[in-house]
Amino acid sequence: MYLGDFELFENYLVLEERARGLTQIRIVPWSGGENHYLRFDEPAYRAHLGANLEFDTKTLRFEYTSMKTPVSIYDYDMATRQKALLKREEILGKTASGKHAPPDPNGVMHESLTGAWNLAEFVWKKHYNRKTGKDTRQMNLYRRRMIPPNSLVHESAFLRGNGYSDRLPSDVSRIRT
Repeated sequence: MYLGDFELFENYLVLEERARGLTQIRIVPWSGGENHYLRFDEPAYRAHLGANLEFDTKTLRFEYTSMKTPVSIYDYDMATRQKALLKREEILGKTASGKHAPPDPNGVMHESLTGAWNLAEFVWKKHYNRKTGKDTRQMNLYRRRMIPPNSLVHESAFLRGNGYSDRLPSDVSRIRT
């Protein structure tokens, strides 16, 4: 475990820890009560402490984002353990949030992902298995890997030569930096 950051409040100590590649936010009451971690809905995400300027408060501000959830700012009540969404970054263009599953950081890496390839570089697609009646995650192995529909693509992809931009889906949105 790695300690990344901390916040001091009148009644709480908040620790931003990093374990198994993920940030975990732990709430420790000064009164000696039970400490707890914030729970996040997705297996792969990025979370960090936000601007917490007040010492005498029970509200913690933090930021959260994942492959399916845009950058979001939350207030978390450390006494009641309830979080409230304050702001979410707007995504340009259409989104297909239900079609793609985030990578599982605890999943087994496929044997084809050797050398410089990383598990996090791939977007796994949900696939309904008719035999089992369950959703599974799969990659289109042995077929050309494609950019998912309604994706955000950096402007440099459109500026490349060799007809690269002609092979991009028609519904992608350009990102300019």
